[in-house]
Amino acid sequence: MESLDYKIAMLEIISEIKDKATYLKTIDTNNKTLYNPDYFNGMAFAYHVILDGIKTYIEIDEDLDLADFGLDDYDPAEILSYKPLNHKE
Repeated sequence: MESLDYKIAMLEIISEIKDKATYLKTIDTNNKTLYNPDYFNGMAFAYHVILDGIKTYIEIDEDLDLADFGLDDYDPAEILSYKPLNHKE
């Protein structure tokens, strides 16, 4: 595989993880069979840790650029503030 192929594959993987994290916002708190607050918070934390690790790795590698992976303006900590659908404070 060429270097460009790896970058494209990595971009797709990162995009997929970001999309899966966003899916958390569609879990309906009114559906008790699908919504569990501990599971929700655990998944949000897991996605945060994974994306933060990826972003940090790219930041410290002088051959990689965050913009190439759509992470230049992305803050993985935002995942921790995601709320499920119909969330009540």
